[in-house]
Amino acid sequence: MVDLTKISTVTPDAALVLAAELYRWKKTKNIRLRTVDIHKWSPKIRHLLGGLGFFRLLQASYPRHLRAKDKAQLIDDSHYVEYRTEKRTLGIVADKLYNEDLADFLGEVPDKRRLYAALAEAMNNVVKHAYDDPKYELPNWWLSAAYDNNSREISILIFDQGVGIPNTLPRNFSDSVQSVRLSMKGEVSDAILIQAAHEIHRTSTRASNRGHGMQRDIRRYGLNTDFEGSYSVTSRRGRYQEIRTNQNANVIMRSYASDLQGTLIEWRLKLV
Repeated sequence: MVDLTKISTVTPDAALVLAAELYRWKKTKNIRLRTVDIHKWSPKIRHLLGGLGFFRLLQASYPRHLRAKDKAQLIDDSHYVEYRTEKRTLGIVADKLYNEDLADFLGEVPDKRRLYAALAEAMNNVVKHAYDDPKYELPNWWLSAAYDNNSREISILIFDQGVGIPNTLPRNFSDSVQSVRLSMKGEVSDAILIQAAHEIHRTSTRASNRGHGMQRDIRRYGLNTDFEGSYSVTSRRGRYQEIRTNQNANVIMRSYASDLQGTLIEWRLKLV
């Protein structure tokens, strides 16, 4: 049962993680999910989740009369792209995102070529690296996006429930990681390891895909455009974020007490 009566607000990235976990639980347990007291949920929560395809994805109830009521009562300048989930790298998903999903309310999407490269490489990383353990029963990536008319900000999200970037990096061979380990007196946070993933060009399998792709293709979109933007990666217990404003770049790293149990990548662009 899904009961969100006590939730007053949710962001699109949190909603994506929630939907992915409920979907995984539903599929692996072979059960049907039901919404509880949905008439008591915040109208904003129902409206946002409805726009993201939450109820359709989970085959859960969002009664038509509540849907109509929420749409009539709420003045919402946000637009949402319904979830996509797959096990393969699919360029057609990226094509649809910028040619249809975002273009419907945004018009021209900035730097389509780099967005395509970033999404394709992110999907490829999930397929090749995120689920390298047979214990994962649903090796999917998840994609969504949102656009806020008031702030003129696009948010594009991709998420997986795999092993996490820090666990794909060997801590004993990379000079980058070793130098950080020494400076931190042997303690290396997940945020530091995520940063290292963008700086080294090989993984625990000594393949050249993950580090190179994160440094070149995934990181580039949102940072090398004509707009203010940011790029963030949250994985396991760490978050690495780069923010670009007026040609200045800042790096923010955070550590968390709880484990995301996967990797969430977000690109944000603030349009003029």
